[in-house]
Amino acid sequence: GYTLMQIYYSSNITIENGNYTFSSSSYGVDAEYDTSMNVSNNNFSGYLTSEFVQFEYGGTFKAYNNVVLSTYRYNEAFYVYYAGSSIFVHNKVNYSDTAIYVEYSGPALTMNNYVSNSSSDAFYIEYSTSFTSINDTALFVYDPLYVEYVGTVLVENANYSNFTTYLDLYYYNSMTIVNSHIVSESSSYAIYTEEGGNFNLISDYISVGTTTNAKAVYTEYMSGWVNLANDYVYAPNGYGLYVDYAPLLNITNSHLNVTYGVYVDYTSTTAATITNNTFIIQNGEYAVYMYEDDIIDNVNFSNNTVVSPYYDQGYAGFYEYAYYSSTNITVSYNHFLNNQYPIYLYSDYYGTNAKIQGNVIVNSTNAIEVEDYFNTSVTLNKVVNVTDEGIYVYTDGPGTIVSNNLVENIPGFGGMSYGIDVEYVYGGTNAVMNNTVVNAGSSGYGIYIYYSFGMAVYSNIVTNSGYGFDLYENNNILVFGNTVSNESSYGIYSYDNGNTSFYSNTVNNANTSFYSYEDFGIVVFANTFYDSQKNNSNLAFLYVNTYYYATFYHNNFINDTTNSTAGIYFEYPAGPLYMNMPLPVGGNYYSNYTGTGTNGIGSTPMNLSGSVQDLYPLLNKWTSPTVTFLENGLPSGTLWSVMLGSNTQTAKGSSVVFQQTNGQYTTESYSVSNVPGYVASVTSGSLALDGTSNVV
Repeated sequence: GYTLMQIYYSSNITIENGNYTFSSSSYGVDAEYDTSMNVSNNNFSGYLTSEFVQFEYGGTFKAYNNVVLSTYRYNEAFYVYYAGSSIFVHNKVNYSDTAIYVEYSGPALTMNNYVSNSSSDAFYIEYSTSFTSINDTALFVYDPLYVEYVGTVLVENANYSNFTTYLDLYYYNSMTIVNSHIVSESSSYAIYTEEGGNFNLISDYISVGTTTNAKAVYTEYMSGWVNLANDYVYAPNGYGLYVDYAPLLNITNSHLNVTYGVYVDYTSTTAATITNNTFIIQNGEYAVYMYEDDIIDNVNFSNNTVVSPYYDQGYAGFYEYAYYSSTNITVSYNHFLNNQYPIYLYSDYYGTNAKIQGNVIVNSTNAIEVEDYFNTSVTLNKVVNVTDEGIYVYTDGPGTIVSNNLVENIPGFGGMSYGIDVEYVYGGTNAVMNNTVVNAGSSGYGIYIYYSFGMAVYSNIVTNSGYGFDLYENNNILVFGNTVSNESSYGIYSYDNGNTSFYSNTVNNANTSFYSYEDFGIVVFANTFYDSQKNNSNLAFLYVNTYYYATFYHNNFINDTTNSTAGIYFEYPAGPLYMNMPLPVGGNYYSNYTGTGTNGIGSTPMNLSGSVQDLYPLLNKWTSPTVTFLENGLPSGTLWSVMLGSNTQTAKGSSVVFQQTNGQYTTESYSVSNVPGYVASVTSGSLALDGTSNVV
């Protein structure tokens, strides 16, 4: 017949303990305008072209412990339309079009239901106030869950496996999927959500199998937070989380075995926290890829582990490209293994506040790259086994600090390699300090500074490279307190630099300890150049070529007593050269000087190269420390001064440098003079002068 039961305008309807078989019928139960209905402990089976149970324009609908076995795959087991509320518990549905369909209703609850072999949706909820699903199972269905225009959604302990398409989720205020098992072996997506509010995935297992370019979780046009916490995501040939126009991200404590971990495309990201995750990157791609045609702000990528199975297989760990601008990007305390570009930040129209701190990077091509960010700090990172560049910072503006990093083993494989490369930095406070670079290769550069203005480079250690320090086309640079050892070509290489000071540096066993070419206004003092190499006719302590104005004093040139082969050479003078200061300051110390004198100054000049002489060679090694005061914030050319003890120094640049008398280890007070219109952050204090250099 047409319909088994039709029940209209009734109250408190109960259909229970029935056994109903249909053959070519349209409806099983058709109920309309009823206050409540309870359908429980029934068996429905057979061929129906429409719904087994339909409840429309009513109050409360409940379905408990029913079994629906359809032989026709284009019908609904339970259809609820314009109801006050609906509850589905312990129902089993096989071979229907849609197992549970709820539309234009109040709260809907499904619990412990089992749905299999549906040709359309296992659970379809639309235009309802809320939906809660607990312990539901959907196997071998087309679409396990469809949600659209629902206020609040909670899916807990669901098992959705072997489905054909994906979870379809649209237009909700808040959705949470927790402790669920979601496995799609053949679909383009496991979860697809669009135009939602807050979206939360918590402690879920989500898989798209080995499908190429499949997306485990796809979000688009989201207005709230996208949260992943404690999830396991498996997409070895595809994407873990694909974000298209979702500005707020929070991904924590999750494990992603993927080709792309988090892929953010053409979205204005206003806040993203990605912390404490593990990314296993297959097929040479990205853990996090953020490419925006607008802005990227407030991103924290911290305490993650990014691993590719093979050396240099993973393309990038954290990759961020902002087409317009970006601000407040933090990448800290992560571990990267086998990534070509573990950390890459670029802002096309200048970003601000990039912080790269405490990361450990093993086996990479370019470990850390930051481009066009003002106020960049790269600190406390450890980089081991990098083929091209350990740390590269191109600021094109102010505020770059590169400090306390270790870069080790940069082979270069026949090409140029760089331990630390800093370029186009000017304005603000800029420093490269307390870094260690080891084994940059025979043609590699330990620390390279290019086209920068106003920077302090100090307290760094460089060992075993072609060039210890290479400075090219800079101005107003301070290079002091550094240690360079065993460089195959140059300890310090200075090319076309102006108004630059080199002091209190130590260079051990470089073919050329200090090389200057086309520099102007450089001052080199209180350095120690030491060489003990044997049977090397190409050694040079000092090689000055095409100089314009250069001053050298209080330096130590020390040859091993049995291998005194390192020399001092000058070529193509273009301006004044001074190898000493007027007395009582004097000149330099040479271990092979044989003259005598009084008051620590030799009575005969030291002949160096051609007609160049040191008129006042020192009889004893110079050992005094320096004290450097650095300022930031005064307009260029503004006079400022510092008094240290009874001595006052005045400068127009960013630094004031004091040299202390040999052997005077005392505590001295200092004060900074007032500059009209400005207030010094530190106005006075005291320093213990204990034989080491100080920076204030």
